[in-house]
Amino acid sequence: MEETLFQVLSPLGHPVVWGVFDEEQPYPQISLQQISGPGNHTLTGRGGIETARVQINVDAETYLDARDTAAQIALALEAIRNTGGIVRCYELNRRAAHSAADGDVIRRFSLDFKVRYRA
Repeated sequence: MEETLFQVLSPLGHPVVWGVFDEEQPYPQISLQQISGPGNHTLTGRGGIETARVQINVDAETYLDARDTAAQIALALEAIRNTGGIVRCYELNRRAAHSAADGDVIRRFSLDFKVRYRA
C-alpha cells in the first residue's frame, strides 16, 4: 500500500514522504502517515483485504497552494482502482490549518483517506 500511494502522488511534482522529511524540501510538501488500520480476520485466518486510514498533510507557503495540491491528491487517489494492491481509496475528511514559528506561517491541508488494499 505504501509504495503504491507514493507512486501515485510522486507525479504531482511535489516532495512526498511517509512520516517526516529528514531535510528541508521545497513547498508544497506532501507527507503521509497511517493513523489506523485494524487487521481483518476470518475463521480461517487473516483476511485478504484490509482497510487503513491514511492521513495526508500538504504544507505550503500559501493557502491556495495547499488547497490546490490537496484537490490534486484527492483526484489522484480516488481514481485508483485495483492498482498495486490497492482496491480503492475514499476521501473521508479534509481540513485546513496553519502553524506559525519564527515569523513564518505554513498553511496546511490535511486529508484522511480510507484505503482498501490487499494484505
